[in-house]
Amino acid sequence: MTPNAEGDWINQRDPNYEKYPPMSSKTAGMSIFSSGGMGIATSRDSWVYSPSTAQLGATVAKLVGGYNSALEGWVSQGAPEPASDFLPNDPKIINWSAGLRKRLLARRALADADFGASLALYRPFNKVWVTRNLELIERPAAIDRYFKGSHEGQLGIYQVGSGSAVPFSVIVTNAIPDLHVTGAGSGGQFFARYSYTHLDSNSLFDQPERVDNITDWALDQYRDVYGPQVTKDDIFFYVYGLLHSTEYRERYAADLKKQLPRIPMVSGRERFEAFVTAGRTLSELHIGYEDIEPHQLTEVVSIAAPTDEYERFSVKKMKYGGKAGAWDKTRIRYNDFIDIEGIPVEAQEYMLGSRSGLDWIIERYQVKTDKASGIVNDPNDWSREHEQSRYIIDLIGRITALSLKTMEIVNGLPTLEID
Repeated sequence: MTPNAEGDWINQRDPNYEKYPPMSSKTAGMSIFSSGGMGIATSRDSWVYSPSTAQLGATVAKLVGGYNSALEGWVSQGAPEPASDFLPNDPKIINWSAGLRKRLLARRALADADFGASLALYRPFNKVWVTRNLELIERPAAIDRYFKGSHEGQLGIYQVGSGSAVPFSVIVTNAIPDLHVTGAGSGGQFFARYSYTHLDSNSLFDQPERVDNITDWALDQYRDVYGPQVTKDDIFFYVYGLLHSTEYRERYAADLKKQLPRIPMVSGRERFEAFVTAGRTLSELHIGYEDIEPHQLTEVVSIAAPTDEYERFSVKKMKYGGKAGAWDKTRIRYNDFIDIEGIPVEAQEYMLGSRSGLDWIIERYQVKTDKASGIVNDPNDWSREHEQSRYIIDLIGRITALSLKTMEIVNGLPTLEID
């Protein structure tokens, strides 16, 4: 057994892969995107994420109050060191992190003002609210760089992190991405369609300026090969389509485990445009999943089901039919009153990390209580707040339809044919 030039003994990387431009690069701008970065890391998810804006406001206010009270108490004692020995350590009152401790040592209080909330993609097809108070988010760079102001028209590609234990996958979103959208391990990378300038005292504008995040270098390269009609939107959707290619993922599997994707240019304008069309269709599908017509599934409803629709369609913890080790994924035990049947087996083929799209719905849409803080995460709050009693049950049908359509598009992608 002989290692290659990169020191790989097994799962050796493709030597041609390094010739292709990376998704982003810190040198010379010879990349597809000008910048990329991780999703947000909060260090206190249960406090700053919520399916309910009302609950989010309450937990944020409690956290701010707990911190300011701790700061005031510590200062009133003469700010003794080490500060950690004189601070409250009750996780039901405050969740400490390196950033908050550093702030306290600088004797900086937290503002009591309501900073509002924005939509975030916590896990695939699991939108929640996240606080706009960036002082409470340990690493908020993705918000500061890509989601300033209304960020209307923004979208970006989230990919599972290199070196992650879960398989390579991507998902496009127009919401703020969490660090671990598709699973644990190293944080995923986010490549936005646009970025926003940082305002300072020397800025000419009073609002952040939106900047195209596809490089001019990439546009020149693609126009040279495929023609002057190519736009930066085309390049963005080409990348999204290509990254769904089974052939691409299998050919460069070893490389994708160790570094950011590199993007080869396929042979011929017709093949390029096929990937652009596929990427555009997939983007519309994956961003607009809440508006998809649900796949027709059978709902078996008990006569004991409540008449109130919010009670009837509320969930506690869904599960597939069968039992552990032999799950029947054509059926879902939705709640005590409703079973869902007729889920096509093929719907499970659409994978995001180590779970299928439907697996993520089962995993995320359940009532959970954070052991440390005692904060309850209830996905039914989203249904009530949006006045959609059937939101979760229809989401199962929608993600079933999305999964089938996604695999139809993926299976129809052309071969790479890279020159």
